[in-house]
Amino acid sequence: MKFNKFLDYLGVATVSVVLILVVLQVTMRYIFNAPLTWSEELAVFALVWLSFVGSVICMRDHEHIEIEILVDNLPAKIRPVFIAFSRIISAVFLAVLVYEGIEVTQMNFDTPSAANQIHMGYVYMIIPLGALGMLYYDLKDLWNMRKGGK
Repeated sequence: MKFNKFLDYLGVATVSVVLILVVLQVTMRYIFNAPLTWSEELAVFALVWLSFVGSVICMRDHEHIEIEILVDNLPAKIRPVFIAFSRIISAVFLAVLVYEGIEVTQMNFDTPSAANQIHMGYVYMIIPLGALGMLYYDLKDLWNMRKGGK
């Protein structure tokens, strides 16, 4: 799927940006004794984006932390109901996060960042986008469970 490839490329890009900015900052500070004023803030923003992109990728690949011992010890007939219930709770939380993330993004769109004067709405935008991506994969799993798949 194109969306899956896009997520993978976005994950690699954000890791690369964080790595480059941190190496640049350390190099400038400790080798040239001339710290950059803008790179640390951008690295933090990229790390926030990386966290959400990584969470969407983890949801897609079923790699989020689960308490498997509880689920594995449930009776076979109850296990799918328990899993579906946990996915529904997760979907409700993610839907709230999408809604509230949009609110936070809109409230902060005119607020500039301290060092780079970037509109903070661009930084906060990853909250609803990441939650929407996780919600997509959560609902996809619920749909597949309904059809008898994983």
